[in-house]
Amino acid sequence: MNLTIDFTGGVSAEVRFPRAVNVDEVRTRLSAAGFPRAAVQNFGSSRDIAIRLPPDPKQTATEIRARLEAALTGIDPAAQVAQLDVVGPQVGASCG
Repeated sequence: MNLTIDFTGGVSAEVRFPRAVNVDEVRTRLSAAGFPRAAVQNFGSSRDIAIRLPPDPKQTATEIRARLEAALTGIDPAAQVAQLDVVGPQVGASCG
């Protein structure tokens, strides 16, 4: 049995703010910072934001984190990127 799942991959980030944050404001800031296709939603509480970004093979995870932090600290200087994961474009498995 072969199993291959193809998807576009991308970046998944969890951001924590010290106060409730407006999801639309986060989208606007990210778009202005060069992330026009960011998917943004609350998770857990109104202070926790999940962000999904399309893949950018020209950027390292460190560079993406720095750009996200720069954009989001404009909303609140205490905003923190708590987790950032870069997911590759293909997952595959092969079973005998």
